[in-house]
Amino acid sequence: FGTSTLPSAVTIEIAGNLGTTTLSFAAGESAAKIASAINTVSDAIGVSALLSTPPTAGFRIVSNKLGSRQFVQVSVLSEDGSFPLTGAANRAVGRDATASVNGALTLGDGNHLTLKTSTLDMEVTLNRSMGTGTTSFVITSGGAMFQLGPRVNSNLQIGVGVQSVSASR
Repeated sequence: FGTSTLPSAVTIEIAGNLGTTTLSFAAGESAAKIASAINTVSDAIGVSALLSTPPTAGFRIVSNKLGSRQFVQVSVLSEDGSFPLTGAANRAVGRDATASVNGALTLGDGNHLTLKTSTLDMEVTLNRSMGTGTTSFVITSGGAMFQLGPRVNSNLQIGVGVQSVSASR
């Protein structure tokens, strides 16, 4: 929605991965009030409205979670004039993270990556803002190696990593 106020009365349907809702607004309604109405039902439909900067520039509707199972869809059901949607499509679908870890390709569930190979068992949750384009990082150490059998070889060893040693986690 790319304007500060609604030029005419409108009824819209907003859908997300958790559900669908229909909202009606009067002409002259501000972008902030429309965004607030959407956020009131955010937990039921799985999407939120984020005011643009400056707020007079409207707002964006985004999914609350990440990944290919998430989507946002906005449909105009009735209007007296025009509803100023910006963007080419009324539906957007999320994407899953992909990564190459030690040469092995792993496909994420949203921003959560899991890799299980004979030498590595790893789970990583990426920061929401990470990975626009190509990003790389290196894990240089961590965890502890335990020998589980009588012979020293990689088949009888296990590495354990601790996510946090904080008392609050």
